[in-house]
Amino acid sequence: MATDHADPPKRRPRITRAEVIMSNDDTFTNDIERTAEVILPSALEVMIRAECDVQIATAHRFPRSLATFFKRAESMVTATPEIAASMEYAKPVGGGKVTGPSARLAEIVASTYCNLRIQSRVVSETESEVVAQGAAHDLETNVAQSTEVTVSLLKRDGSRVGPEQVATARASACAKARRNATFLVVPAALCLPIIAAARRVVSGDAKTLPARRDEQLAWFEKQGVKRSSIMAWLGVKGDEDIGLEEMADLKAAANTAKEEGVSLSALFKQPRQTDSGDIQPITRDTTAETVKG
Repeated sequence: MATDHADPPKRRPRITRAEVIMSNDDTFTNDIERTAEVILPSALEVMIRAECDVQIATAHRFPRSLATFFKRAESMVTATPEIAASMEYAKPVGGGKVTGPSARLAEIVASTYCNLRIQSRVVSETESEVVAQGAAHDLETNVAQSTEVTVSLLKRDGSRVGPEQVATARASACAKARRNATFLVVPAALCLPIIAAARRVVSGDAKTLPARRDEQLAWFEKQGVKRSSIMAWLGVKGDEDIGLEEMADLKAAANTAKEEGVSLSALFKQPRQTDSGDIQPITRDTTAETVKG
């Protein structure tokens, strides 16, 4: 006689805490299907990428030659005394002076170093200042740097400069940003012999120094800079102490005023004298980088 055997009771499946949490979350219900969203690059992005890829490929095909760079750069900076004089800037800072490669030198370096991609743009502007960003990319070594420069838009009395001077400040900020970015990518040590060649052209020789020194000092005085301020800035006691190097520094100071759109008198302050009659070192004029109205 057959005996019916009842099936054993089915065990209830165990529900984990994670499953409970997921079941309570509407985002994990079975009736909602999630799909990955694919973001396609725009036509502009494709064009920029293709352009950069072609430039990198070209840079690798035609690598730079440092010998050619030095030869071409030195030939350009020494073409005329005026070009040579524009290769450096100099300005009073604290108790001394700061010199460095100018925006004009950065332009020559960029055109002769080769395989560089350089650009600048204004990233922000307020009532008191304009900020420009500069970027440089060495296509051959794939080294890229960016930097920002701030230029004041205020006069000495605190008021904002006019529209034409705002445009000048924007251009000045962009030029400085390009310069700084260029010399972050191109090793500064490579520019030293180029600057030295420019200084030799600016300084001339010792035979013509006295006449050129008197002419230069007279020109500075016509611009409103007192001779005592010049002596204090150079760290000398008299005209006879101004040599070839000091002449090059004065040329660099004149170039700074021209590039930044300020007067030479704004770069210098009349040094103070103590009770003993000694001249104290000049201090920086905080309005030196302000666009004058």
